Amino acid sequence: MGGREAGFSLVEACIAIGLVAFCLVALLGLFQIGLTQERQAVDQVQAAHILAAVSDEFRGLGRLPDGSTSTLTRGARFGLQLPASGAGVSQPSSSIRVDEQGEVATSGQTYVVHYWITPPTSAQGIYAPYRLKALVAWPGSASITGSADSPVLKNARGFVETTLEFNRG
Repeated sequence: MGGREAGFSLVEACIAIGLVAFCLVALLGLFQIGLTQERQAVDQVQAAHILAAVSDEFRGLGRLPDGSTSTLTRGARFGLQLPASGAGVSQPSSSIRVDEQGEVATSGQTYVVHYWITPPTSAQGIYAPYRLKALVAWPGSASITGSADSPVLKNARGFVETTLEFNRG
């Protein structure tokens, strides 16, 4: 009966293996991209939480203890302090390094926080608005310098920032 025997030829088997390998390489590439995107999303969400904590501390500085007129209250978590009315822009001498939980850390830093607090001018008085510009960058080895209007980031994979104003009146 001279017919063709059942089965795949060597050429057909090689083509099938090549197609499967191509699909697996494409899937592994997509998997790697997905993991990278997931890590970036986690970093951005965590940085936003840290930024919210900085903003909360800034807002808390506006609440004076009963009978007090001092502007020299200092935040407990990040050490933010309002400059006196008419003073120059206040910023930390070095950026604040924090861990995954947003706590100030000396080792295992994952995020960098830098802020600029602009007080009202002397002519505006103590009850004019204070302005905060805060920036959170990652990884912890990033550096932030410059002014509030033009911050300079080095070695940062990403950052989030906000600007807030409040008055004490």
